[in-house]
Amino acid sequence: MRARHEIATEPALPPPVRDAFLTAGHGCHIDLEGDWLYGDLPDLRHDYSAEARGLGHFRFAFNDTMLIGGRKQPLRSVDNIRNAIDNGSRKFRSPAELIEAVMGQSLDGMATELGSLGDTLDGIEDRIVCDAWHSERQALVDARRQLVVIHRQMATLTTLFRHLDHSRIGPVLTGAADALYGGPPVTALLIQNTNPVNVAPEQRLVKQGFLRDDLFSCVHEQFMTDTAKLGDVVLPATMFLEHDDVYKGGGNQHITLGPKLIDPPEGPRSNHFVIEELGNRLGVGDRPGFGMTEQQHIDIILGKRGLGSFSSLKEQKWVDLQPDFEAAHFIDGFGHADGKFRFRADWTGQAAPNRPPKSMGLFGPVASLPEFPDHVDLIEVADEAHPFRLTTSPARNFLNSTFSETPVSKAKEGRPELLLHPDDAAAYGLANGDRVEIGNARGEVVLHARLFDGIKRGVVVAEGIWPNSAHERGEGINVLTGADAPAPYGGAAFHDNKVWLRPAN
Repeated sequence: MRARHEIATEPALPPPVRDAFLTAGHGCHIDLEGDWLYGDLPDLRHDYSAEARGLGHFRFAFNDTMLIGGRKQPLRSVDNIRNAIDNGSRKFRSPAELIEAVMGQSLDGMATELGSLGDTLDGIEDRIVCDAWHSERQALVDARRQLVVIHRQMATLTTLFRHLDHSRIGPVLTGAADALYGGPPVTALLIQNTNPVNVAPEQRLVKQGFLRDDLFSCVHEQFMTDTAKLGDVVLPATMFLEHDDVYKGGGNQHITLGPKLIDPPEGPRSNHFVIEELGNRLGVGDRPGFGMTEQQHIDIILGKRGLGSFSSLKEQKWVDLQPDFEAAHFIDGFGHADGKFRFRADWTGQAAPNRPPKSMGLFGPVASLPEFPDHVDLIEVADEAHPFRLTTSPARNFLNSTFSETPVSKAKEGRPELLLHPDDAAAYGLANGDRVEIGNARGEVVLHARLFDGIKRGVVVAEGIWPNSAHERGEGINVLTGADAPAPYGGAAFHDNKVWLRPAN
């Protein structure tokens, strides 16, 4: 009670920090209020008795000059750090270093618990194999309790980290609660290898978010893209011939090496360089994964898969990971225990290449997915007000938005155009090359008509992706695309849009 009184009357503590200390409930979090960093972290309690096992909570708050900590039970990690300070084996230069050490101890404790659990299960397995299984019931009960404690600690720690859907960056940056998963607003961005102001759905929302006064954005780019133009800081990036990299195949099963062949001009830096320098400045440059060259990273990536090293891949050019004929053609069955094909889809329970983290849950109208594979109208169905279906297909010369910045690719593509069936064009009095406006509830865009009888009536195609500035009004085709996530695992439905069409004024 004395500690609670001192915290309640401490004048240096901002009200939100004081309230977080004194509230009855627990919720794992780390927050910032002024110059105070404060939070609530899980920690394992001491094993003084079987009943004492489980999780406790450590509450803390610190700034440059003061550290306050609180707990209700004796906690392993906190006591380990305190003992290390008392015996002189650990010294900390700041409160932040001390809290970081407590977190590290907590994670180490979880690793120790996992190791102990593995040993326990190995022993149980050995005794069962040797037909000495009669007394294993209690051992299994203890192992289950240990597993529950570990699971609770892991589940609590994961709430500190938030995954956000890049396909919904517009709603994310404009404060949509569902896109933020109930968390605070995003106030800083480091952008590498993407151009969201051009390529993300609901472009007007994206631009609105980037123009927020309280958002800091650093864009690491090769070109002055639409995103770079809205960045607070732009860092020049190297081209693919100016750094070492490794690539997975697109449309094939090969791993290929992209070795550095030339030095960059003065200024551009690689992704690896930027992340290394950030690590050093944030005081984590001594952690695993930092302090290595690009080639050393590639050695580890390849070595873990038994695919050799940077040097061996440079010599052999590529690694072919295509399965053999029998596996590729399912001669010996499908990926289930019985080898049978499943006609009934398990929409939410099976593995998927781009399945989002569990913390994000499922996306879209999952309950409306059919029991068996079938067409279902979980799309923007054309209606009287929007009689056309729009797809935003890639142009032949634009692999991505980087290519739309190169003179040769732009010259070959000409200008932003809308492919339109000749009969649809005639119904609207449009000729080849006429300016045409298309739109929906999200906005409207002007393009030039290109008559093409290779598409169905009622369908229009805008090939791209062109920079926003290439369009008449400075807005690109993704003004029209939606950020509502498709079921069950999300992503951007770039080719699912209903639009109206009319001759442009």
